[in-house]
Amino acid sequence: MSLESKETDNFQGNDSQMALYESYGQVIFGYLRLHMSSLEDAEDLLLDVFLAALEHDNLVALSPGEQLAWLRRVAHNKLLNNYRKASRSPQVALDTLEGNVISSEIIQAEINGPFIVTGNFTQQQAFAIFVVLKYGPLPVELKQLS
Repeated sequence: MSLESKETDNFQGNDSQMALYESYGQVIFGYLRLHMSSLEDAEDLLLDVFLAALEHDNLVALSPGEQLAWLRRVAHNKLLNNYRKASRSPQVALDTLEGNVISSEIIQAEINGPFIVTGNFTQQQAFAIFVVLKYGPLPVELKQLS
């Protein structure tokens, strides 16, 4: 197989994948948006769904109804994974910390490099203290990735 024929096959694959997104992207996004609290999270999951479709070689061989069913199942599974992840690691909004005393410890030196937060804190509380000490109160929501 020559290089030109490989490029042609790859381009045709991209066309079918683009057609798949154009056909079902809005439907899957609507489903995800219905179940997600933020637009950005729904967009992220939509990308995950279509990345899974790119990795599935035989998807274009399925009928249109089977393609939609497969994409909906993947979207459903991605939602479940997202809910599980959120329930395992609940997040503390930083705006709940602003104006509240979150620690009574004394900082005895300027923080110029790595530091350790010690005390009787949960890991989540220690992370919140770390963020406030490093960045100050922020007007945006941060999520801890672990």
